[in-house]
Amino acid sequence: MNIKAELFNLNKKQIDLVFEINKRDLGYTVSINDMSAALKGLPRPKFDKIRADSETIINEWKAAASP
Repeated sequence: MNIKAELFNLNKKQIDLVFEINKRDLGYTVSINDMSAALKGLPRPKFDKIRADSETIINEWKAAASP
């Protein structure tokens, strides 16, 4: 999934994902710098988790936005 394109289509920003991930009890916190690095594709376990959780959140947002 192209997370940046999906955010654009949903009229959301990276900071919205940061807030949503931090709001949930996922066992880690995310800074805007973490999100930026994760979306650049840097290979680190935390960034892999951020990308996976971001895709889950985006899918939830898409489902909520569709009639």
